[in-house]
Amino acid sequence: MASVVRVLDGAAFPFPCLNWDHPVRCAECPGPDACAAHAALGVMGSAALDVLEGMTLADLVLRMERSKTDAPTRSLLTLRRSAVAST
Repeated sequence: MASVVRVLDGAAFPFPCLNWDHPVRCAECPGPDACAAHAALGVMGSAALDVLEGMTLADLVLRMERSKTDAPTRSLLTLRRSAVAST
């Protein structure tokens, strides 16, 4: 799914430094080092990329079919507690 998102949507984040394919320094970034947005959102972007790279179109279709019978507030993605605990 990561490839599909890249082709259809391009960059997932509005910051050039977080572009998955061609990261470049943001013009607004203060100082020579990475800014706080890069540090915080970079972790989130990496997690999102991991989820998308581990998901196929067939997985997404299956999840959508299952979600039709589940409660409407249930998340489409199940987060593993071990992945969250290791950070």
